[in-house]
Amino acid sequence: IRYPNFTDKTGDIKLDKLKEDDLDLLWEGGCRGFFVGVESASQQTLDRIRKGVDIYRELALVRAATARGFQVVTSFIVGFPGETEAQFEELLTFVEESRFDNATCFIYSPEEGTEAHDLDGQVPDEVKEERYRRLTEVQDRVSADINHALVGTRQVALVDEANEDG
Repeated sequence: IRYPNFTDKTGDIKLDKLKEDDLDLLWEGGCRGFFVGVESASQQTLDRIRKGVDIYRELALVRAATARGFQVVTSFIVGFPGETEAQFEELLTFVEESRFDNATCFIYSPEEGTEAHDLDGQVPDEVKEERYRRLTEVQDRVSADINHALVGTRQVALVDEANEDG
């Protein structure tokens, strides 16, 4: 389903256009979950990434969606140039509080020819790998808690392919 007020041409939800009232419309339309590319919980990091979003507004929407029962999945990047330990700790707290059903984490790697390649504050590889490990541990724990709460319940699932064993 495409909602022209807050989705792009592929149907992906754009948090910068979504309003809290739209969550009711999504739910009524049968949507029970969606992906949002949060990337970071630090406004400073997002400004350096040039994401052009207000993280506080987006975080409030994510929290409102998860509180209403939506399954929200996301992605994060760790080690973007200029990311401080305090900003990373802010991300860990955000992941704990937001309760994403799942999150993919990427380690920033400089690519020749990109603006980020030449930014000050390149994070050492060993720090990026340690942050990746810590973030995935927190998210794995959150996902396990969410999944454990579903044990013994009946869930609706969409199967798009089956192997020979059924």
